[in-house]
Amino acid sequence: MVARRVEKIGDCTLYLGDCLEIMPTLGKVDAVVTDPPYGIDRANGMGGGGVDGFGKGIKRTPKEYASDWDKARPPANVFQAMLKAAGTHIVWGGNYFSDLLPMSQKWLWWDKLQTMPSYSDGELAWTSLSGASTKKFIYNGSGLHAREKERLHPTQKPVELMSWCLSFLTGGGHRA
Repeated sequence: MVARRVEKIGDCTLYLGDCLEIMPTLGKVDAVVTDPPYGIDRANGMGGGGVDGFGKGIKRTPKEYASDWDKARPPANVFQAMLKAAGTHIVWGGNYFSDLLPMSQKWLWWDKLQTMPSYSDGELAWTSLSGASTKKFIYNGSGLHAREKERLHPTQKPVELMSWCLSFLTGGGHRA
């Protein structure tokens, strides 16, 4: 298995790595919680680096990340494999893959409390969870007021967000 990091949260195990490399080694699992490349060509941020947190238009140099991982979204067979691997799923960026995933009435929304006006205010996750209500999580994972400053990847999800996601899977009294 090619995991760069393994994190235990309660009875759940999170693997930081390429889903295409890790998933085949696991067999059938309880859930797939993933954040595939969206295919929106943002491997190195917004290109111009965005503006400062006060909206003054001061350009910052974007952080450089290796590879062009976000040039294209994964093909349909990857989503088919994810759906077969587990009975329950949470797919961040689900709005970019709605043509490849079944209809869902239960979406998750992360309100990022974004301080950088050139970046998204939040992110959506498609789920196969039962129910019809959208659930919101508020957490600042980047920008001026970030709680977690060390980033290894431009679309890295905070551990607190992943814990919230897992609470939907374990019946752990999720916060909504």
